[in-house]
Amino acid sequence: MIVFEKLLDGYYKVLRFVVGLMMAALIIPVAMQVLSRPLDIPWIGEVRFVPRYLWTEEVALFLFIWIIMLGSVIAVREKTHFVVDIVPEPKNVQLRGLMRILVHGAMGVMAFFFVVDGWDYFQFGGRQQSDYLRYDLGYLYFTVPLAGASWGIFLLENLVKDVIMIVRGDGSDGEADRPARLPDAGQDDIGKEASL
Repeated sequence: MIVFEKLLDGYYKVLRFVVGLMMAALIIPVAMQVLSRPLDIPWIGEVRFVPRYLWTEEVALFLFIWIIMLGSVIAVREKTHFVVDIVPEPKNVQLRGLMRILVHGAMGVMAFFFVVDGWDYFQFGGRQQSDYLRYDLGYLYFTVPLAGASWGIFLLENLVKDVIMIVRGDGSDGEADRPARLPDAGQDDIGKEASL
């Protein structure tokens, strides 16, 4: 189990690094798009600071989609993904663990469909090329099965921790090193931090 966790930690760190690089790289095509827009200056006319390049839109879109999909994988690992609470979180540790298993199981079903149907989607994209750069769109469509498989791996880790929580019955599921959920509206966390 320790080796599995170390592998997941390594994969998680690589994902965070890659997303950070992509965010930095996204600045370039977006800045070029903004600067290429004409500026109408009185008595001079239209001025462009850089020529208009059509490839910048494709690169920005490519990076944006990869950032979203890899970011969703990171969110699943950190348990910061979008969650809708239908019922209040139970005080009973075993019941809380069972509810988390239910949520992670439902997410696992979605991950399964992302992998299976996403593979067909990837193969479909592999038969297409982008308009301007002529790159294989399979590289873009591959984000779907990759995200699904990565969600599945991290959901498996979360399910194991959920079972550990139920068995131990003390709420220790290894979340101490992870970011906590955002506080409810109106909850005063500033006073708590000041008293520490």
